[in-house]
Amino acid sequence: MSQVDIVHLDTYRKRRGARLRCALALHTHEPDRLSVLDQLWRAVSLVGGDRAGVIWIDEYGPGLAHPHTVLDLGTDRPRRLFSPVPLRSAWETRVPGLLDLPQAEGAWAKVGGGIASACVVAIGSDGPRSWFLVVDSLTPRQTLPESVTGDLMFLAGEIASIVLHRDLLGGLDLSGPAGTSATKPALEDQAFAGWPILKDLEEGDQSEETSLRIRNRFLVTRVVRSMVEDELVVDQDSLSYQIENVLRELGAEPMEGSEPESWDRVLRAAASSDPLALVSGVLEWGRVVDGLGHVNGALEILGLAFDLAKAVGSPEAATDAARFQGKVLRSLAEWDRALAWYEVARKVAEEAAGPRKLAVVLDGMANTYRDLG
Repeated sequence: MSQVDIVHLDTYRKRRGARLRCALALHTHEPDRLSVLDQLWRAVSLVGGDRAGVIWIDEYGPGLAHPHTVLDLGTDRPRRLFSPVPLRSAWETRVPGLLDLPQAEGAWAKVGGGIASACVVAIGSDGPRSWFLVVDSLTPRQTLPESVTGDLMFLAGEIASIVLHRDLLGGLDLSGPAGTSATKPALEDQAFAGWPILKDLEEGDQSEETSLRIRNRFLVTRVVRSMVEDELVVDQDSLSYQIENVLRELGAEPMEGSEPESWDRVLRAAASSDPLALVSGVLEWGRVVDGLGHVNGALEILGLAFDLAKAVGSPEAATDAARFQGKVLRSLAEWDRALAWYEVARKVAEEAAGPRKLAVVLDGMANTYRDLG
């Protein structure tokens, strides 16, 4: 082994610890996902893996593996692709049931992503979705002893109590930041995707150009929202068809200005499956919409940027998306919500985004307190 391949144990442990803290900071406002992350950390430690995830498969869809929550201690950017092959095998064995793959390479090469060992627990179904706990590693290992598999099944049961009853746990806590999936009222969760965009039609300028702009904004937002709802794992043919239809609608009555440029940038990033470019594009788009004075659209788009940043593990983008939402809410004199979002941004920046980002967040928070009097 060459010297460049050697990672000192202290450095290795610090990296894993930093990645755990980053994941916790990104989900600091979501108590249910924090609980899931805690169980994933226990599962990774128990099995000796590099990555753990709670995954769902749409029982009526194309059969893709969608990562609900991922804890990846092996890379700074969480790997979100999971093969559905071992998940189906675990489901066919029994539910709840455990499939141990200590030597995943070879016969189980379809696990993919360089995964050398894996363990899959079929948790159960909530009706339209089948749920799984996956713990894998880039190195092979011995078969898990019965004592370990028993503890792992217990952790899977704890996770099942959260994810199989999401409708009962989420959507009712209005004390935290609004605009995220964990804090929307239950009735809002049942509304159609991207609907807050259309609320700007009820306010301000009612010109034909403004109405067209908001309609086009809504079409682009639905593309991004559908990707977020599918945890960024989408059927490419379906996505391409959706984007083509949106581009056709946008081209029917072309518009000028910075926002149409943002639409093009966002749709290109979505079509190319470039999550980091998508985060950057949506974040910039949200600021453009805010500059137009369309606060409902700005909050919806910045909320999407925050969800995307969490998914790809970008604390810098998450910090910006959170503080920009705080800034918009501050302009509306919604002090509690503004401070709640600044607090989310502060926690993420303090833990993972660096002192420069933290300084900007604290400045915005201080301005909010000053405006509050």
